[in-house]
Parts: sequence; structure tokens; C-alpha cells
Amino acid sequence: MPSIAVLPFADMSPGRDHEYLSDGLAEEILNALAQVEGLHVAGRTSSFSSRAETRICAPLARASAWARCSKAACRKSGNRVRITRRWSRR
Repeated sequence: MPSIAVLPFADMSPGRDHEYLSDGLAEEILNALAQVEGLHVAGRTSSFSSRAETRICAPLARASAWARCSKAACRKSGNRVRITRRWSRR
């Protein structure tokens, strides 16, 4: 069965004070993917426990037996939010 982990988004806002938004976006994606039949999605506890290691997505995926992991960043400035995402394979 294919597996995936959605890691916490990096807060790239100028003041680095929008972690709540970054976490909320990652959780929404994680919850949506969990509804996909035939896809194993790593839970929030295991994927968010690696918050400090999000820069090393591919090695983290290998160590955790995830087929892929998503590494993303969120930047809020005024009324605008910019999200960037990159997938990593093992």
C-alpha cells in the first residue's frame, strides 16, 4: 500500500509568527489525504514529531518507511499567503 507523510510546513513569514497557520494547512492536507482509499497516511504525531528535521525529507522518509513525504513552506504577508511545496521520494 502506498504511504505518505505530510510534514509540518515551515513558517517563512517575516516575523516567523504564523506557525499556527503553517500547522493548520499541513493538518488540512493530511486529513484530506487520509480520506483517499488505498493510501496510508502517517498520523500527525509521527509526522509532526520531526519538525526540526524537515530539511532532510528524503532521509526521514527512508528511516520511517514512508514512500514519499511532503516538504512545504508558508509565508503570510498582509492579506496574502504563499505556499510552496516539494515532494521527496525515498
